[in-house]
Amino acid sequence: MNYPYANGIIKAIENNILDYSKFQKLVSISKKEFIKTLIDLGYGAPHAKTLEELINLELQKTKVLLSEISPNKNLTDLFYFQNDAVNIKFFYKRKIFNVMQFDTFVGIGTISRDTLEEVIINEDLSNLTKDLAKIFKDINKAIENLDSPRLISSKIDQIIYKYIFGKINRSPALVTYYSSKVDFTNVLIFLRSKKLRWDENEFIEMFVPGGQISHKVFSTAFSKDEKELIKLFEPFYNEKISKGLAKFGSDLNHLERYFDELIIEIMKSFSFDSFDIGPMIYYFLLKQAEAQNLRIIYATSDIDSLLRY
Repeated sequence: MNYPYANGIIKAIENNILDYSKFQKLVSISKKEFIKTLIDLGYGAPHAKTLEELINLELQKTKVLLSEISPNKNLTDLFYFQNDAVNIKFFYKRKIFNVMQFDTFVGIGTISRDTLEEVIINEDLSNLTKDLAKIFKDINKAIENLDSPRLISSKIDQIIYKYIFGKINRSPALVTYYSSKVDFTNVLIFLRSKKLRWDENEFIEMFVPGGQISHKVFSTAFSKDEKELIKLFEPFYNEKISKGLAKFGSDLNHLERYFDELIIEIMKSFSFDSFDIGPMIYYFLLKQAEAQNLRIIYATSDIDSLLRY
């Protein structure tokens, strides 16, 4: 299948994504009727009993669709590698810290629970592809002798993003998506570091390479006050990082939501390119935002907290 055909399918179903007007109607529905209403709208599957089950079924449907129509499944699989990263971290922490309880497995990834058990707990890489085997060898080497959950997570993130960037250099849409994601993640890590009074070296240990903003910019940022910090980030993303900092300051929850919306806005410009993966990335992001908004409405009925797209 080629990109024009695959993206034609995406465009044909994109309008089915729940929009702000539908969310406004869902706010007034009781929890008892909430799931039934979504099922009636074609969301998820009729046998779902809980909202989270319904959302997972819908996201799984999206993953299957993208896999079926993608001209390059290796690239669309990367969308779900962030879920694999979560699972990889938990399995390593389970092994290193002897934490046996494990009920937070994210099912919508590309690496199964059994495979992670075999690779991380049993240290058997024999059934992995060459690329995946290298990832786990690199992780094992990087976290050897580490006893900090924070540093273990950071090393895993750095290795996984290095793998991703090695696969996407020919796709402007994917490079833009992941470099933006890395930059916004690094800004949040920096602000958390400042809030917790960590020094520059502790931040650099967690810094994820691959974005537009180098670690040198963040090193400079450690000596800046609030106004100087806003000025420092103005050259990046048409001043939108600075605008977020000016509006939300150190309110990291609101700033994280702002960055989620900003990534969707950035990727919208690629959603009209019929000959590349951009429309598929944009659709994936809309489905993720849709799911997050459903969780928000169900939990709080707070329409003002919704992601806008």
